Amino acid sequence: PSDIAFVKGQYGQPRAKGQPAGFEGVGIVVASGDEPYPKSLIGKRVAFATGVTNWGSWADYAVAEAEVCIPLLDTVRDEDGAAMIVNPLTALAM
Repeated sequence: PSDIAFVKGQYGQPRAKGQPAGFEGVGIVVASGDEPYPKSLIGKRVAFATGVTNWGSWADYAVAEAEVCIPLLDTVRDEDGAAMIVNPLTALAM
């Protein structure tokens, strides 16, 4: 629900031209900072929120802080992992 409201301009947060939408997603970490925890995520499939970067997750690559990356078990479907951070909070606020 939050992504749809954002795309429609109903989220109260402006969308920058050329910037993809999407507040959360699932992906494999391909790069990180130099700290131990971010480095430990390289190659792992994670659920993430785009956080302070606000760079959308509806893209081939996205930027997220390591603190909002949750390593996923192989048994977790991408669809479920991608909906486990922001969407539950959105539902609570409705």
